[in-house]
Formats: sequence, structure tokens, C-alpha cells
Amino acid sequence: MRAEKKEINIQIGKRLQGARENGGYTQETFAETLDVSVEHYRKLESGAYGLQPEKMLVLYEAYRIDPTYLITGEKRETFDLEAFLANSSREERDEFIGQTLSYMKKLMTVPTDWNRLQNSRISWRSSMNGRRSGTAHCR
Repeated sequence: MRAEKKEINIQIGKRLQGARENGGYTQETFAETLDVSVEHYRKLESGAYGLQPEKMLVLYEAYRIDPTYLITGEKRETFDLEAFLANSSREERDEFIGQTLSYMKKLMTVPTDWNRLQNSRISWRSSMNGRRSGTAHCR
């Protein structure tokens, strides 16, 4: 039973990670949303800890991540874009397009954890080089 529970935690963690990355969010952002430490959140994604139902509800309310998808991997709905647009008013269509473009802009402008890491390394190296040259001038 324990191994089975661990396997479901691993699967939920993988789906959670995928949903977070698809949204362009960091582990820190999700940890804050769930009111847990970053280390705790990382253990949720790895499957070391199980994601409690209350936390799934928080994720659904904040990011619209379907708890059924997290648990089973099955998507409850499919979306037919052409049917939606054909059966929408101009206002509904314009709102949908605006939301879609806003979402795409967010995905394209939010730096990934990797970019942040690289930028912090560059910044750190620059500050260290500045300190070294400053120290050399003092001597």
C-alpha cells in the first residue's frame, strides 16, 4: 500500500510540475500560493509528499488547475476553438482573444527558473569582478 501511495504522489507531482511550467510560474510562486516552504513544494513535485485535497482546491481557485487532472491525468473537457468562435457573440470572441493574447504574452515574458539562475550568475560574476578590481586598486 505504501509503494502504491508513493506512485500516485509521484504522478500527481509530475502533473503539478507540468501545469506550473505550462503557466510560466516558478516553484517559489506556487509554494507561496499554497502557503508552504519552497522545500516542501519541491517535495510535492517530486512525490515525496502527497498533495492534500485542500491544496488542490487552492490551485484550482488560483490557477484553474483541475484536481481531477492532477489525480488521474485525465482531462474532463476538450475545447473546440472553431465551434466556440462560431457560436460566440463579438464581445465573447473579443474577450477570448484578449485573454489568449494576454496569456501568450505572459508565457513569452516571464523568465524561467533557468533564465533567472543564469542572470543571477552573470550578476554575481559582474559584482565579483568589480570587487576584485576594486581591491586591486586599494592595494
